[in-house]
Amino acid sequence: RWVKVDEFPNVNGYSLTPAVAISGDVAVVGIVYQVLGFNQGIGGAYVYERDHKSGRWKRAQVLAPDPDEGIDGEDKFGWSVDVDADQEEPLVVVGAHGENDKVGSVHVFRRTRSPRRTLSLRSAHWSRVGKVLPDFCPQGDFESNFGYSVAVSGNVIAASADCDFIVQLSTFNGTLNGIESFQNVRYIDFK
Repeated sequence: RWVKVDEFPNVNGYSLTPAVAISGDVAVVGIVYQVLGFNQGIGGAYVYERDHKSGRWKRAQVLAPDPDEGIDGEDKFGWSVDVDADQEEPLVVVGAHGENDKVGSVHVFRRTRSPRRTLSLRSAHWSRVGKVLPDFCPQGDFESNFGYSVAVSGNVIAASADCDFIVQLSTFNGTLNGIESFQNVRYIDFK
């Protein structure tokens, strides 16, 4: 039998998008038009972690794009999200399929913990470690919408795009900006 433990409220009067992911004790909720201090309407990804003592979900951090990149509400940051918490340093991926005039991108965040306080949620910190860009859309296809849907498992990141019905697979090697695309998979074959 399912029992309601907690709920994700509307945040700052903005409705949540249908982007929700959960893995282990980490949940991520994407919000496309979230208002943050440095910009309005750029979107965000709310990370919640389950407290082991109470069993309740608590907000750990709001993930946002780098403000220096000039992202706005049309970039759709937070449209798609996924998380893999089944590893020592969990990963969250956040799609921004409208970024750069609808070329799109996927932002990658990693959680690290302070070595002194490994059991406290407050000791955890999520930081952006890279960004995946499409490497397969033909030149001039300015509306690939890369990052419309995203997935992560271990160090493998998958993201879809509208152009040519392809999913791009990338790997994250654990270092800052250590992302490398290794395979494109066509999910509709016209043979």
